[in-house]
Amino acid sequence: MVRKSATKLIQVSVGVLLIGVFTLSFNLYRLSVENKTLKDKLSLENSLHKNELLEILKRYDSVNSMLVGHTKAAMTPFKSATPSNTLLKTIGTGHIKTEVVKNKPLSARIKKEKRKPVKTVAESDTSSATSDASSKYLKALNVSVRGVKIIYSDILETNRSKKIDQIRICYTLGYNETVPKGNQEIFYQIVNPEHMVLGNCSHPDEKFDCDLSCTAKGIVFYENKSTDVCAFVDVDKKKLIRGDYEVNIIHQDRVIGTANFQFR
Repeated sequence: MVRKSATKLIQVSVGVLLIGVFTLSFNLYRLSVENKTLKDKLSLENSLHKNELLEILKRYDSVNSMLVGHTKAAMTPFKSATPSNTLLKTIGTGHIKTEVVKNKPLSARIKKEKRKPVKTVAESDTSSATSDASSKYLKALNVSVRGVKIIYSDILETNRSKKIDQIRICYTLGYNETVPKGNQEIFYQIVNPEHMVLGNCSHPDEKFDCDLSCTAKGIVFYENKSTDVCAFVDVDKKKLIRGDYEVNIIHQDRVIGTANFQFR
């Protein structure tokens, strides 16, 4: 009788011990997962803040160079009309308004097409086009292209082809009062290292009477102001290869901006 009681007591003790070990192990695993998730989120936030600061510095440099150019242009007539023995001081102030336009994400299934990139057609345009004609077209400034990975509701920049979910194309449409206000159709063309357009759409070119392949297209509402634009293009990871890529931004049969980026 005493032996049975001792055996039962040992079994109960072992059971309680196992339950305690399992509970402790589960809590340690849960804390480890939460700690890893928190570290990943902190790393993501630091990367996002760093990228935002870099973008701000880049746009500040661009705006500063524009202001310096405008100031020099404004001072030139005064200098030419002022005698050499006269000291003329001028103080100029300028304000540049920037309007943020949020485009809907662009969905594009990437397909390899052995078509001629639009840049080669644009380069065939001779220098006979005057400055007055070029002023009728938009111009994309500060073009920045990055591969991005979506983690929860956050966006993380990456240049690893296997981890990319979308390609983000950001740029600024410069001020141009000759371009009509309203919706402007913008085409995006991504050329891979094998000089093939990752095409999902076609862009009719009336000048050369042909269709040029493009990766995606979107609509931007333009109000004759400097307008910041970001387009997110979905990509098929299986179609991405390592190497140098080129992005062309097209408006009205013209390349208005271009940028290069690299995937590893």
